[in-house]
Amino acid sequence: SFNEYTTAGNATCTTGAPETAVCDNENCDATDVRYVGEALGHNYGSDGVCSVCSDIMPNLARYDISAEGSNVIATIYETDKTIGSSTNIALLLKITGTGASIDFETEAPWADEYGKKIVYVEIDDNVTAIGSYSFAGLTKLEEVKLSSALTDIPAFAFSKCESIEELEIPASVVTISESAFVDCDGLETVTIGEGS
Repeated sequence: SFNEYTTAGNATCTTGAPETAVCDNENCDATDVRYVGEALGHNYGSDGVCSVCSDIMPNLARYDISAEGSNVIATIYETDKTIGSSTNIALLLKITGTGASIDFETEAPWADEYGKKIVYVEIDDNVTAIGSYSFAGLTKLEEVKLSSALTDIPAFAFSKCESIEELEIPASVVTISESAFVDCDGLETVTIGEGS
């Protein structure tokens, strides 16, 4: 048997707090570890890295969408939220890197498989251009954070994104295609940054 357990550390992102005990038999040097309490859970930042343990958020899919001379990646992550009252997990589409993404001739490659689950889009501030049809058909998309370096919103970029109700367009944007928001029936409020 083991003597009393004593706290041996703090809870982490993935385990409760460790407690240790030493065997009661003086001829035995065995120890036992148990974990008590709840794990803290990861605290992923906008960069997809946990601020507590530096774990990287697991992703469902990655796409290289770099235009020539650029380095732009689209990554899809699960979030801790569900879509409306359903049990479907809401997804985040994060565009990272530097430079411009490619244009798509129709919907982007993630639209078919994940289009009805992507609720959030974040575009890092080093991304200067998004392609035509980048977010077309993301019918559950509600929240969009555009890059502060974005210069234009191309044709059909957000077409059929019927769940977006409001959008903030950064001051860096100088051109918005006439068809950029076609069939965005829920879009009620567009705020344009000063200087646009």
